[in-house]
Amino acid sequence: MSSITVRPAKVSVRVHLLGNKLFIEVLYKVFVFELQLIGELYTASMRTVCVLKILLNNYLQSPRAHMKSIKFRSNFEAKFADLLNTAGIGFSYEPTSYEYVVTHTYTPDFRIAPDIYVETKGLMDGRDRSKMLEVRKQNPHIVIILCFQNPDLKLSKSSKTSYRQWAEKHGFLWCNSDIFSLRNAFTKAHRMRISNSE
Repeated sequence: MSSITVRPAKVSVRVHLLGNKLFIEVLYKVFVFELQLIGELYTASMRTVCVLKILLNNYLQSPRAHMKSIKFRSNFEAKFADLLNTAGIGFSYEPTSYEYVVTHTYTPDFRIAPDIYVETKGLMDGRDRSKMLEVRKQNPHIVIILCFQNPDLKLSKSSKTSYRQWAEKHGFLWCNSDIFSLRNAFTKAHRMRISNSE
């Protein structure tokens, strides 16, 4: 809430600005208004109350005009920004970003040797892919083999990339559910684990 102090002789009168309404608590032979808004002092005689109203309107309208250039994420945010302006509280919208880490746990499906795991996947959506990338990034000492039920299945209806191609692109070993494919992936995983430990 912004306020205006009115000083006629020895009487002090408080005039409050709330929203776009002016509330006068006491009116007593007013000679001079002292209006402190946005760090500037304005004085006006009783005859120039219109000037005072213009100043008040400019003060009220300028934050709202600034708000029109802001793209809020929701109507509630826009209403809250309007409330801040009405209360005379300055603000900046989304001025800074902060990183945060959410800790999750990952439990692989099968351990087939120390630090060698097999994750079986019938379907693998975007969350699964992100999870696998993060698990490997944060646990570089383990080797994960992705065993696909159908390695030629596409990532999505609109994607040209198959599960197999995605695994190869991101450096994952993969196999399907036949014994030759599994043994081949296991041999590669064993070599990778040895090179990781050196």
